[in-house]
Amino acid sequence: MALTPASVLADYSSGIGTQGATLKVNTSDKRVGIGTTNPQGTLQVGTGITMGSGIITATAANFTGDLTVGGELTYEDVTNVDSVGVITARQGIRIGAGASIGSDGAAVVYYGDGFNLTGIDATAIKDSAGGSVKVQANTSGAVVSGILTANTLEQTQTYPTIRPTLDLNFAATKTLDSRITFTRDSFGTFINELGIVKYASNNVPRFDHDVTTGESLGLLIEEARTNLAKYSSEINLWSNNTAAPIIATDNTTAPDGRITADKLTQQTALYAGKYIDTPEVTTNTTYSVSGFIKPVDETKTRFGVVAAAPVGWIGYVDTTWDANGAPTTAGNDATNIQYESYPNGWYKVSFQFTTDGSSLTNPRLHIHPDRNENGKSIWFWGAQLEVGSFATSYIPTNASTVTRGAENAVIKGTNFTDFYNSTEGTLVSEHMGAGDAAVSPYIALLSDGSDSERIILMGDFAGYQAVVVDAGSNQAILDGGTPILNAKNKNALRFKQNNFALSLNGGAVASDTSGTMPVVDQLWIGSRNGADSYMNNTIQSLKYYNRKLINAELQGLTA
Repeated sequence: MALTPASVLADYSSGIGTQGATLKVNTSDKRVGIGTTNPQGTLQVGTGITMGSGIITATAANFTGDLTVGGELTYEDVTNVDSVGVITARQGIRIGAGASIGSDGAAVVYYGDGFNLTGIDATAIKDSAGGSVKVQANTSGAVVSGILTANTLEQTQTYPTIRPTLDLNFAATKTLDSRITFTRDSFGTFINELGIVKYASNNVPRFDHDVTTGESLGLLIEEARTNLAKYSSEINLWSNNTAAPIIATDNTTAPDGRITADKLTQQTALYAGKYIDTPEVTTNTTYSVSGFIKPVDETKTRFGVVAAAPVGWIGYVDTTWDANGAPTTAGNDATNIQYESYPNGWYKVSFQFTTDGSSLTNPRLHIHPDRNENGKSIWFWGAQLEVGSFATSYIPTNASTVTRGAENAVIKGTNFTDFYNSTEGTLVSEHMGAGDAAVSPYIALLSDGSDSERIILMGDFAGYQAVVVDAGSNQAILDGGTPILNAKNKNALRFKQNNFALSLNGGAVASDTSGTMPVVDQLWIGSRNGADSYMNNTIQSLKYYNRKLINAELQGLTA
């Protein structure tokens, strides 16, 4: 019903309406009740207000129940909105310029992973209270132009969702896959998990270990080398120099666990020692010398090669041994001097020297137990003199020089075609970096047996780690950075026509988007078609995926 303005002055104490008292106006206290006969405020609504359109304006409003707004609810000139419960915004919350969201007390918790948060400038993410800030990077990575300080930085890595079709984990299994044909036309030596020198028969693969930690390092692949030092562990059969040191034959346990090491004690002349003739030493050649020394006293040894003409030492190392048996180089005419600790106080001493163009007369390999005083002693075992810029594993000799054959490992025929995809693929390796920055060892080679069709994964320190060759022409040369000498490295190489890429140790991906794929039918492990470029170190694992992996996967597998 309608009310005239004069009606407002009336006292509708009995209410108006057909469903009970739906309108109550008290003129005495100026209160209006809708849906109630006892209004407690200026306007009280018992069951709600429904409006088709328009604006409700109020100086103050108090809601003890729910407030449902179908359209927009606008707060203007409101200092604070206080909620004792949870505010749920189904379409979002927009904060005006200069405003903030935060807490003046307990920590603020964000629910959700935050991956869908957008429109936030990274420079605006600040943490002044020592909390954590997470940065989620996409496949292109995260870039910080300023300073990033963090106690813990976690990197999200991407891994393939498929399994490799060839998975050779040499370090874990210490066995050779039956698909691999392996040859070495001689015996060889390796280090077992106890740091002991062990022997492998002809054509038996060697799985090497870290001499200090016992960690399995995987498959050892070496080129052919010849030990020019005869009677390598029978020093009693060497000749005397100036005067003979006292020899105690087979006096203590050698690095191979057998009692075969001889004891040498200096006497009479300070330069007394033992030597073995090495007539094979010639001009303009680099040699490596190695041998095992265990000091009995604090002594100064000399180990190296001397010639009668021109008179003098060609290459040698003087070593001072302290009371704890630890070595220090005291003098030398050599390069790359190394002391590698072995069990029971033994050290493998190795170094290199290069002869010049002068002709040599009577070159000899010498060991002197002491260069300062008589009565000092050492144990000596495993002498080795070989052509090369780095020392290789020990090659035992007797009355003649001995050659250790090159080690060749290859997969051919159906053993190869069963896992290989001629269109695309990815090679992933973990291996020990070479000991010489000048060499280019092959980790793995996909080829047709020639140099015209090749996909090469290598540890080249001169500037690249992968080369793709088709029809005799280079299609891609990829440099992922600098591998680490004498330490573990990881490579991942992707290959497909016009899509070649490589990551070294999780680093930036090097790529080439132009090139054709070679036609290959075999996989060589640790050499170039069994001819040269031998690994001369260990391969922990080698994997092949029969599809090209994306950049993030290359980085994830090598990080």
